[in-house]
Amino acid sequence: MTGVKYKSVLYSIWGRIIILILAVVPVSGTSICQAGTTKVFLLAGQSNMVGWCSNSDLPLELQQPRPDIQIYWGGVWTYLRPGLGGNSSCFGPEITFCRDIVDAQPDEDIIFIKYAVSGTSLWYDWRPISGVQYINFMNAVNNALLSISEPEIVGMIWMQGESDAWESQSTLEHAQEYQQNLANFIQYVRTDLAVPDLPFVIGRISQSPVWTWGDIVRQAQANGSQTIANTALVDTDDLPLKTDNIHYTTGGTVTLGTRFAEGINTLALPNTNSFSSDSEGTVLTWRYDIPDGNNRVLVVGVCGEDDDPCDLATDSVKYNGVVMYEAADSKQLAFSDGTYVMTQLFYLLENDLPAADDYRLDINFAANVNKRCGGAVTLNGIDQEPPLAVATNSTQDANSISTDITIEADGAWIIDIVGCGSNGTLTADVNQITEFNIDGNNIATAGSIKPVSLAEVATVGWNLTDSNCAIAHSAVAFTTFVNTISGHVRRADDTPIEGVTVTLDFSGDSDTTDPNGYYEVPVVHNWFGKVAPVKDGCLFGPSERIYSNVAADLPEQDYKDISIYDLDTDGFINWGDIEIIHENWLMTGPNVPGDLYKDEDNIVNFLDFAELARVW
Repeated sequence: MTGVKYKSVLYSIWGRIIILILAVVPVSGTSICQAGTTKVFLLAGQSNMVGWCSNSDLPLELQQPRPDIQIYWGGVWTYLRPGLGGNSSCFGPEITFCRDIVDAQPDEDIIFIKYAVSGTSLWYDWRPISGVQYINFMNAVNNALLSISEPEIVGMIWMQGESDAWESQSTLEHAQEYQQNLANFIQYVRTDLAVPDLPFVIGRISQSPVWTWGDIVRQAQANGSQTIANTALVDTDDLPLKTDNIHYTTGGTVTLGTRFAEGINTLALPNTNSFSSDSEGTVLTWRYDIPDGNNRVLVVGVCGEDDDPCDLATDSVKYNGVVMYEAADSKQLAFSDGTYVMTQLFYLLENDLPAADDYRLDINFAANVNKRCGGAVTLNGIDQEPPLAVATNSTQDANSISTDITIEADGAWIIDIVGCGSNGTLTADVNQITEFNIDGNNIATAGSIKPVSLAEVATVGWNLTDSNCAIAHSAVAFTTFVNTISGHVRRADDTPIEGVTVTLDFSGDSDTTDPNGYYEVPVVHNWFGKVAPVKDGCLFGPSERIYSNVAADLPEQDYKDISIYDLDTDGFINWGDIEIIHENWLMTGPNVPGDLYKDEDNIVNFLDFAELARVW
């Protein structure tokens, strides 16, 4: 989660005066000065952010106070509990929002500042600089932060818009101005808080018939989330309303808080296939964008470095909240100079995977780990069974590692993760496809995939561009279908060529053409790569074929020897060959140099040029 260290920015003359006065007034309530950076989340809006649901209706687990979660509300610091809503008998979406944010980041110091007022509009009350609620909001934030030594504002949630959509409190023109007013509001908040990329989550107002111009404001909110950088929209259409058709029920408010937390996480967490942290902690979290497909498997590699091997135990790995399965016996430790490096693999099959989108990925360690890394890989067309094979290896003092893994069935994909205590760069062996590569602070982690078409003892390996160190390596294989790529290799006159080697990259599989010029090479399902024919004295067209996600047998993938068209014998069909035709244009008879009679009419003309152009 990123943010800019908070700076008190005086946004107007009145704001400057008020803030300076507040600066000399002691903060009431609990003092929460802490050492180190404290992440700050802001909650603002009108009545559905205030909260008008009865505390007694909450589930028992949410009625329990959370003294570990500090929140500023009503001008004082307090702790999270029911009663922080419209009055001491009510609660708002903070009841789940604050819990979800803190529980997802147990290693961070996090606080919350809530300022919300019922029945307030964006066009008037919250208008930047002049609106009284905007001024009060900024003063509340500044006042709250006086007791924080190193605050870092990292996110804001906003539940407002009902008043701008309600005829009794607004006009059609004000509703039509909402999109521009919202854009201005977000820009001023970011400027005045000196956080130009502040993650900002908008709660969409309900579809209640009470809101006269609800459709206009709802569309403005949706448009804003799509056009304003680093914003997200929280949908509320399925949240139940009270009989007043204005406020959300207890269940609706509880869900609203959770959705706000999910929206913040969507914006604040990096979206990538790998992530690392070199600060001590128990959790490594990022968002991974899983692709669409059939019969998928998601594999997550975990790497950690610590001076205590017990700390490197992995409690759980979750994707989209679903606990992933550990690839049995995939954990490997390496040790050198008082430091342990660990690698381990986890997986989920299709039935447990969500539709294509980005979701949260959480790696939870048993205790604080000095350095943590992880990476994710998704493959399609996989047999929906546990891993076919698992292999591990480690070195104590080396700059390379190789691990053998026994594949006992035709057709498999190998996925591996390697980790070492080094500042160097890891490079995969030939026939491996690197999926992620992290050069961290004295830790390097990488992962790859490798197709294996036929049952064999396969090898995956890595080389390190640095001095020797401890290296841990874990590999797992999943079975898949096998398809074939086949065809014929012939001469220009269509006679077959025997003994041509047709080779695949990445897997290294190959076949040699038979007397009929026929070849057939196996490939794992969804294989991608290059196929090329090779034989001394031959020049083939095409020189190679590139494939992407082979999902069926591919016959008639033919090649021809076009060396007779290489008139200047440089190994290519290019302008040099055309120049020779030009130099002998309209020549005839037995003295014409080279084999220029491509169409056998014994004269160098357009017909010969056309034959050359056909294989260009």
